[in-house]
Amino acid sequence: MNFEEHTLIDEKFISKNSVTTEIYTYELFALIEHKGGLSSGHYIAYTKRETMDGEDWYYFSDTKYMKVRIEKVLDASAYILFYKLINEVKE
Repeated sequence: MNFEEHTLIDEKFISKNSVTTEIYTYELFALIEHKGGLSSGHYIAYTKRETMDGEDWYYFSDTKYMKVRIEKVLDASAYILFYKLINEVKE
């Protein structure tokens, strides 16, 4: 599955008198990856944490965690993606 750190979504709203297009920008802030088969496996989580120096990504697996680069996150086989709305641009 291909996914990105930021994504745009266009939504058209049709009312009685007009059509409005709104563009939303969403930012990835966490994901869950499943490794294994249908009957068994292991879940791993990646989450982004805001710091005074910017943002850092972390890998969590049972009792182990570590800081990782965004490239590792974007290379994961995502099972569930979590995005948050960061802005809305009206046309």
